[in-house]
Amino acid sequence: MSLMKWDPFRDLLNIQQSIGRLFDDRFLRLPEERGELPSSLMFPVDIQDKGDSLVVKAEVPGLKREDIKISFSDGRLSIQGERKKEAREENARFLRVERSYGNFYRSFNIDVPVEQDKITASYRDGILEVNLPKAEESKPKLIDIEISE
Repeated sequence: MSLMKWDPFRDLLNIQQSIGRLFDDRFLRLPEERGELPSSLMFPVDIQDKGDSLVVKAEVPGLKREDIKISFSDGRLSIQGERKKEAREENARFLRVERSYGNFYRSFNIDVPVEQDKITASYRDGILEVNLPKAEESKPKLIDIEISE
């Protein structure tokens, strides 16, 4: 068995890192500012770069189109809405209640220039799809480069 020399500074460094994580900027901002809400109202999102556009797909089942609002401003895409609570029978006896109701909100920074007037969205089978066409200057371009002797 080998003995390890105790280093008090290593323990202090661990404490400093723990305190740093506690006061990290992510924890100081409100969930709404991070584009999040408590997990019960969070919905999963995929963001795909298709070269000439970005496609955002969000799972928001059980809603009507009118219950969803999408906006784009200053490079930020916001998806919000409300899942309304169903009317319950007066003497209904539930064995389990897991579905969440209420307002939901998520927003995402879009780091490429977008043609805002050409943004489209569709909602089918509980999947919201938002298509964000990239502006010409941000689309990838193939440039042939000649090799000199």
